[in-house]
Parts: sequence; C-alpha cells; structure tokens
Amino acid sequence: FGFFLVTFIPKSPRFLGMSHNYDEAARIVNRMARKTGYLGEPMEVAEIRGQFARDVVRSGESTFAVLQKAIGLLYSPKLWGTTVGLQLTWFGMSFGTYGLITWITTLFKEVGLHDPYLCALIFNASQIPGNLFATFMVDSLGRRSILTGGVVLSIASLGLFAFTLKGGSAVYVVTAASIFQACSTTSWAVLGLLSSEVYPTELRSTGTGLLAACGRVGAMVAQFVNSALLKSPVMLLLVTMAMLSFGLLGPYSTGNRDFTNRPLGDRVV
Repeated sequence: FGFFLVTFIPKSPRFLGMSHNYDEAARIVNRMARKTGYLGEPMEVAEIRGQFARDVVRSGESTFAVLQKAIGLLYSPKLWGTTVGLQLTWFGMSFGTYGLITWITTLFKEVGLHDPYLCALIFNASQIPGNLFATFMVDSLGRRSILTGGVVLSIASLGLFAFTLKGGSAVYVVTAASIFQACSTTSWAVLGLLSSEVYPTELRSTGTGLLAACGRVGAMVAQFVNSALLKSPVMLLLVTMAMLSFGLLGPYSTGNRDFTNRPLGDRVV
C-alpha cells in the first residue's frame, strides 16, 4: 500500500508550490480541476508563483537541516504547548485503545465469557458506527467538541465495563466494551484530523509523524503493562481509564486553532 501511495499519488500542489516546483503544481491543480468537471480557464504557473513567493523549503538545504528546522519550529514558543499536549494525547490514547484492543479476547476469556471470539467480533464491529458518526458529524459539531465528547464517553464506558465485570451478564460486559470501542474510534478519527490541521503546511508532515511516533510508544508500553495486569481485569481497566484521560489535553492544547470550515495555514506566523 505504501508503494502504491508513493508511486501513484501525486504530491499536494500546496507543498509543490512551497517547494517552488510551480510547473508541477500547476499541472496537478489543472488535472484535478478537469476531473471534477471544472470548465473554466486553467491555472497559470505565474498565479501559483505569486501565491508562494516567499522561500520556505530551499532546494540547497539537506534533509537533516530541513528536519532540524521543523523540529525547532514545533517546539517554538508559539507551538510548544500544542505539540507537547498532543504528544501526551497520542501517547495516552494509544496506550488506552490499542493496548486494550490487543488483549480484548484474552480479557474476555479471563472474565469467563462463553464465546470470547464472538464477543471480540462484536467489539470490533462497533468501530463502524464510531467511524460513521465521525465522518458525518465532524464538520457540523467541530473537531474539539467531538474529541472531548468521545474521550469522556470512552472513559465512562470503561468504568461501566469494569463495573459489569463484578458479576454482570455477558450482554452487559460486551455492550459496555462495544460502547468504548465506538467512542474511542470516533475520537481517533477526529484526533488525526485535528492534529494535522493545527500545524501549518511547512510543519504538517513532521508534526503528525512526531505525534504518531509518540502513539506507537504508548501502544508498546501498554502491552507490557496490560500483560502484567491481565489477572486483575478491573485494575487493568482503571489504568486504561487513567491513560485515556490524557486525551482531554488534545482539544485544549490547540488553543483556538480549530479549523472546522476554515482555511488551513501554510506557515508559522
């Protein structure tokens, strides 16, 4: 899939313009316009050059120099709060969601459910309504509102999950777990969008890559912690709830930068 993306998906015209590859940017913009039915005049190279007159990505700079500059900007006084807050958000949510998903079948076995694999199938199927809700409501309700609500409901449903383990029926256990899965899926769908939009174009790829790396670390740490707590399912869920609470930092670490129905920025200003 990665090979397909690199080979067949063109770079964004915005990035090409900022890299001063104006001819290629114009070619891609006009191709996209034709495919969407645009019948007006094609965009000229001079128009794109006028939009990106300021140097941002210099061809003479090495990859390391460009990366070093981007990392410095991510932790600049203007963005460091956003970057650190989102790093904690990605770490905590990856710990809480991927850590639990990996062990869910084993957890269902541990609490004595009759058919843990069927229960795990129902649990995973609940991602579908979570994704659909995020898809259709993200622009009307806004990124920050959905992310906050999704994290709060995820934590609450995990509390219900832990409560139902104390003698609750299988229906209650699986229902609580499925609500968690649906809500956390919604949160993840919006978090990825919010995380990319808060950074300007010149930092977007580096910023989202840094956040994803923090998430991977959280997911790996969760495997060791959850394996140690597997014999104490309630404690495992309480730890997961605590880590998920870091997800509440994300919506508020971005300040007023919620770009729902707003144009995205190109540069750090």
